[in-house]
Amino acid sequence: MYFAGIDVGSTFSKSVICDEFGKVSGRGMLRTGVDFKARAIEVLDAAKADAEFPEGAPMKVFATGYGRNNIEFADGVMTEIACQARGVFHSIPRAQTIVDIGGQDTKIIFVDSNGKLGRFIVNRKCAAGTGAFLEEIAHRLDKELSELGMLARDGQGYKALSSYCTVFASSEVLDLLRRGVDIHDLARSVFLSVVVRVMELATFEGNVTLTGGVVANNPILADLIKEKVKGEVTVPPYAQFTAALGAAIIAREKFGKKTRE
Repeated sequence: MYFAGIDVGSTFSKSVICDEFGKVSGRGMLRTGVDFKARAIEVLDAAKADAEFPEGAPMKVFATGYGRNNIEFADGVMTEIACQARGVFHSIPRAQTIVDIGGQDTKIIFVDSNGKLGRFIVNRKCAAGTGAFLEEIAHRLDKELSELGMLARDGQGYKALSSYCTVFASSEVLDLLRRGVDIHDLARSVFLSVVVRVMELATFEGNVTLTGGVVANNPILADLIKEKVKGEVTVPPYAQFTAALGAAIIAREKFGKKTRE
């Protein structure tokens, strides 16, 4: 028996396949696009190919994410919050605060030492502090987002942008360029502004785990957050797949045999 989780996010769709012992055997990721169901099928097929999935083997599927209710073939659905908590705790079994920086929102999730989900916070007020904010600024600077991250690594201790709104922040970036601010320092200030928005959401104590595609593809964010958090800051392997992993683990817990991990 195999178990799959499909996370249909606003920007990317991810899938993870686990065996009956909870061991990951395959992953897949594609841009979500406009047809959630079709993309879910394709990303699951990608994970099957990665896992060299045995033809005809039984599988149960749980869906999560922005488009989870569009996945008609799924055997169950679960919220992103629950799946993030379960996926991270499966990889890192300890009390922790999960910070998931996604394309459209940022989530703060509190998990206790038994893996129980506590309170959570979701920033839906504005794109500031999300991947959409970074992509917009990168576009305004005529840079790829990955390039912006590399530029920031060579920047000095410049301050965060003062503008909260993405539109005003874009104008502020252009004004700073006009005033001669070095592009490396400016790039660093852009990422610093994301960190500031994240830190405004909650008080961080103890262990912090960072997830999401923004963190996975921009290590500078983890470095900047480590400077502001007293506890240990961890980025799990395949940080962009933690919600999909959690969905697969939940499917295993619901449909699989009670095997010891």
